[in-house]
Order: sequence, then structure tokens, then C-alpha cells
Amino acid sequence: MMELAHPRFLVLLPLLVLLLWIGGRTSLAGLSPRRYRICFLARTVMLSLLVLALAGVRLLLPSRELAVFFDVDASNSISPGAQKQACSFVRAALDAKHRGDTAGIVGFAREPAVWEAEADASFAGKPWPAAAHPTATDLGQALDFTSGCWWSPVRVHVWPRA
Repeated sequence: MMELAHPRFLVLLPLLVLLLWIGGRTSLAGLSPRRYRICFLARTVMLSLLVLALAGVRLLLPSRELAVFFDVDASNSISPGAQKQACSFVRAALDAKHRGDTAGIVGFAREPAVWEAEADASFAGKPWPAAAHPTATDLGQALDFTSGCWWSPVRVHVWPRA
């Protein structure tokens, strides 16, 4: 299956073909009809590949492995009981992790920070770092940060989902 990161760039494809055709008709090179067709095809393929690169074509391959980032709110608005509950949830998830799966933990308040890039059950038992600015919460920034944190060839899930 394929996915496009920026599909709006596909609008450029018909425009490029038109520009190539107009540009080829007014070329000063004086190519024979056969060479003109070959040149037109080569230019079209190269520029189409450039547009597809801008569109961010991605090939999604099936995988049984899983990559998960846990976003943990470390702001003052979260009670100690809720923090313990979040810690036990993450610990249980890390204990249930299959071989080959990867997990990370991002803590956030006003600003997100990676607490552990490749977490295992031993990390969940340690006390979590304190947030730098615990007086505010920005979940949107945390999710944006987490989604760009790490590339993995496996399916990536970000919790909580927005």
C-alpha cells in the first residue's frame, strides 16, 4: 500500500506535462521526431519523480512488529494518583511487549521531552523525570513532537491519540 505525506503536490503533474510539451515545441535544439519523443519522455519521467518525491510517496509494508510512544502528562494538573496510574499502565504495556517491538516514553507539560527512546519494563519502574515547566500543558505540541521523534520501519502508534 502507498501513502502520500503531501498529496497537494500532485496538482503539479498535469501542469508539468503541459509545460514540457510547450517547452519542447519551442526548443532550439532541432531534434528529430524520434529524439524529441525520447527527450520528452525522459523529462516527463524525471519531473514526475520529482513531484512524487515532493508529495512524499511512502510504501507501507506489512509488519507484525510495533513501535509505540507513550506521551505522559507531567504537568501539575495531573494528580499523584493519576501519575501512578499512568506509570502502572506504561509498565504493564512494556511488560506485554513482544520481541522485536519498540517503545518510547515522552513526558510533557508545556514542552515535550524524550524520557526514554527505547524503553523496557525496567524503565517504567524508575521515577520519571520532572517536567521543566510543569505549570502548563500542551498536548498538541507533545503529539507533534512525538510523531516526528523517530522513524521506524514498523507501525508507529502514539498514545494518547489526538
